Amino acid sequence: MSTNTQSVVFDPIFDWGALVFGGAPDNQTIGYTFRNPLSDRKPSDFHRFSFSKTGTFEMSLFGLTKDAKFELIQDANRNGRLDPGEVIHGSSRATTLPESMRIEGLGAGTYFLRVYSVNNASMYYNLELKGISGIPGEPSGVDSNSPQTAINILGQLNGVREFKGNVNADNDRNDYYRFTLNQAVAFRSFLTPQQGDTVQYLYHDVNRNRVMEPDELITFAKNGANTSLIMKETLAAGDYYLQVNKQQTGSTDYNLQLNATPIQSAKVTVNLQEIMALEQFDDRTRFTNWHRADFKGYVRIDGKDHKFGTFQDQDVVRGLTFSQVVDPNKRFVNIKIDLDDKDVWGKTYADISPHKEQLSLHFQYDTVKQIITSKEFSGVYSEGSSITMKGDGTPLSRFDVDVKAAQVTFNVNYTPIF
Repeated sequence: MSTNTQSVVFDPIFDWGALVFGGAPDNQTIGYTFRNPLSDRKPSDFHRFSFSKTGTFEMSLFGLTKDAKFELIQDANRNGRLDPGEVIHGSSRATTLPESMRIEGLGAGTYFLRVYSVNNASMYYNLELKGISGIPGEPSGVDSNSPQTAINILGQLNGVREFKGNVNADNDRNDYYRFTLNQAVAFRSFLTPQQGDTVQYLYHDVNRNRVMEPDELITFAKNGANTSLIMKETLAAGDYYLQVNKQQTGSTDYNLQLNATPIQSAKVTVNLQEIMALEQFDDRTRFTNWHRADFKGYVRIDGKDHKFGTFQDQDVVRGLTFSQVVDPNKRFVNIKIDLDDKDVWGKTYADISPHKEQLSLHFQYDTVKQIITSKEFSGVYSEGSSITMKGDGTPLSRFDVDVKAAQVTFNVNYTPIF
């Protein structure tokens, strides 16, 4: 399922109103049937409908006189234009054969069903839309106790999807839900059990082997008798599993609500809070400050250098900020901080790395776990926390260069752009 989203405007729009009403009893059905032409002057139709509460959406496309395709869309940023990540589900290929779609647990909101001809061909189509009220339960005959048998949430997770189920400590301790992201999203999941002792775990199946490995666990949330919340500012594109687990004795019914908003872009900001010389960088000259450092360097964010300096005769420099727009679908963003003492008669390398064979700092920001890690230093640091790193001024064994010790304090922040 792929879509060229460039310059696709929601026009013309056919408005069908609510297919699921707020006060509707479970399993109430509202539907419409429609026939319309498409042409090179009007190659797409957009059918707008709403759900006032969670329900199931069904669609049938038939009577096609030429090849056509369809897409179910939620306009997350409400700009009246199709943007990346806004297609929930659609045709895998163009065809004249009848097609159908059933999306369960579709949350309250406004949606668009796009029908469009291939190569702008003139054609006719018949369309049936149907909304069925009520939160779906676990499919009958489906054992969702393992990732291999997980309940598959059809399509791209965009907007709200809601489900209900039951877990018990005797013979049905786990329910697994699998969902796919084709575009980075801001993510929230709400688990509301009728009894306590229920935990939700979120995994990123990086290698797509349907085995939940320890390093693929992103986070978890435990509750008593109240709703537990998992909230991540970014989940990169990929396959994910949400596990509902009953920890101790007994049984409980639960409601699970997943909420995803596509991210169109993102910004990484590195704040150099303080740079400090730990050794005297230059020889003393009477009546001058020439012995102090002349710091010059750069911060490299996702391959782009942001230069700073020279700050003449200053052993301490504070308050430098650098930002870079990055692809939100990249889980890991590489960052480097490099620092030198630049004089008119030469350069002294500033050692800010605790690693014996490095002078610069190299590290990664994990957009999913919101942490900073590196092979050059121990520890895991959270987004926004102040990190202080320093070197000892030992020259590298492979280079004969002048090296002095320095220290840098910095933090990293990540901002999704919707």
